[in-house]
This record gives sequence, C-alpha cells and structure tokens, in this order.
Amino acid sequence: MRTNMNSSTSLVGSVVLHGSRLSLLACVGLAVTACVSSSAIAATGTDDSLDAQYNAPATLRYAQAVDAPRASADFPAPASMGKLQEQAIPAFGAGGSRWWILGGGVSNNFSDGTDYNIFGAYSYFLIDDVEFSTELGAWYYAINGDDAQGINPNIVIRWHFYNDGDWTVYADTGIGLAFSTDDVPADGTSVNFTPRVGVGITKALDDSGTRLMVGVRWAHMSNARIFGDGDNPSRDSAMLYAGVIFPF
Repeated sequence: MRTNMNSSTSLVGSVVLHGSRLSLLACVGLAVTACVSSSAIAATGTDDSLDAQYNAPATLRYAQAVDAPRASADFPAPASMGKLQEQAIPAFGAGGSRWWILGGGVSNNFSDGTDYNIFGAYSYFLIDDVEFSTELGAWYYAINGDDAQGINPNIVIRWHFYNDGDWTVYADTGIGLAFSTDDVPADGTSVNFTPRVGVGITKALDDSGTRLMVGVRWAHMSNARIFGDGDNPSRDSAMLYAGVIFPF
C-alpha cells in the first residue's frame, strides 16, 4: 500500500514538475511572439487588430499615410514664385514707384527759329499720381544768324489728375538751366533759365509697364536779368513732344 502511494506521489510530482516547465516555456514563447509581432508592426506598419475598428487593411492605411502630402515646410514654394513677386510691375502713378522716360520734341517761337530737343528723365512718384522728375535735354537751336547747341537740366512736377490705369491726363510745370554754344536768342546770352508749363497724356502700351507719353507746353527762355535789363531778350515757344515711359 505504501508502495502504491509513493508511486502515486512520484507520478503527481512529476506531472506538476513537467507542467511547471511547460507553463514556463509557454510564457517564454508568448513573450517572444509578442516581441516579434511588435517588431513586425513597427517595421511594416501592419496591425490587423485595427481592421475591426476601421474596416480596412492596416497596410492600406499605412500606404495612404506615407503617400499623403507632408507639411508645407517640407514642400517650400518654388523660388520662381518669389522672383515673380519681386518682379511685379507697379501700377503707374502709385506712390513710391520709379520710371524712366526717353523722348524728344520740337518747338517754334513763330518768329525766327525752330528748335529740336531730345531728353531723358528719371521720375519718382512722391504720392499717388504726383510725380517728381529730373530731366536732362539736348537742344539744337535753329535761329537767325548762327545756330547753337545746348544742354538743359530741368526739374519737373507732374500731376496726373486723371488716372484709370490705362490712360492718364496730366498737367506739369518745371524749370531748368540751358547752356548753349552761342547766344540764344541771337542778341541774348548763352546761359538762360527755362521755365515751362504744359499738359499731356500717357497711354499703356503693354503688360510690362511701357507707356506712351504725348504733351504740349509753353517754353520760355531768358536770363532773368542777371546780366542787366538791357541784355535780357526772351524767347517764348510752343513745344510738342512725345516719349516712352519704362518702369525703373
């Protein structure tokens, strides 16, 4: 009887011992399986446990996430966009805008001569539609007696009192100094003041900011009596001129 009980006890102990070992092995196996599964999910983005929640394969959702646009910081605007903004043409007449003017004209005093002029100018809009211009002109004075040539720096204030973008209508006034190779008029002096006043229009020619300018003015020449009352013959002329305006 004792022998049987000892055998039974040994058998139970053996089963318990083997059961403990199997349990330990099972726990180790489960831990290894969990680690492998976690690594696989991290590497592939696949987690089938999410399927029930989203009703779509996790691999598909992962692919969509990869293909989706990233933050805007990862996709900066092309450099050309910045250049386009920097190269934007200002509206003509806008305060602070700058322009070049190249042109020429002809004037006549209805008496003793016709004068020819070419000029270049730099203009800056002090405020909207009010323009300050510095101008340098070259003249050929065709007068009775000896003809003369001269240079004529001027400053001009121009007000575009009508401006719809395509057309402007303006009035201007200015003054300068004329230095000539001979006396103008013939019995005058070679240094004269050149006040002027006139009106004109500008018209947009294309989308690059180029404009046509056409105007008429009254132009005066005299030395303002700086050489005495007896040596100040004046010369008054009507002038027609045209020019082309370019953005600076």
